[in-house]
Amino acid sequence: MLQQRDPDHPVAILFNLILEPNREKIIRTARNDYSRIRHADLSETHRAVYGKIFIHWLMQRLRSLTRKEIDIMLDIMAPLKETRAYKDIAEEARDELLEERLGYEINLLRELRDEGSLTEQAYAERVAPLERELTVVRARRAESQEA
Repeated sequence: MLQQRDPDHPVAILFNLILEPNREKIIRTARNDYSRIRHADLSETHRAVYGKIFIHWLMQRLRSLTRKEIDIMLDIMAPLKETRAYKDIAEEARDELLEERLGYEINLLRELRDEGSLTEQAYAERVAPLERELTVVRARRAESQEA
C-alpha cells in the first residue's frame, strides 16, 4: 500500500486527507501535508497540480471554512494585489501620474490663456480646482516619502 511504502508521496498524502475521519487532525496536519506536497521530489508542474488537488479536497472536507481561511491555514501567501506593499506602491504611482496629469492640464490652460483662446476669468475658474488638487497630491506624496 502506497501510504505505508511512501507516506510522503503526494498521492498518499491526498488519500490520507480523504480517508482521515478526524476533522481536527486534518486541520492540525494540513499545513505540514501541503508543504510536503509542495516540496515533493517531482516536477514543479506535478507539485502544483497535486497542491491544487489538495486545496480543493481540503475545502471539500472543511466546507465551513472560506478559501481565505484555508490559505491562512496552509500559510499560502496572499495574492500580490492584496498586500500592503502593493497597495502602497500603487497609490504612489497613482499620485505620481495624477501630479503629472494635473501639471499638464494647468500648463495647457496657461498656453490657451497666453495665446488668447481663454479669457483670464475662464482660466482662473478652470485652474483653481486643478491647483488645489495638485497641492493635495503633492502634500500626500511628500508625506508618503517621509514615512
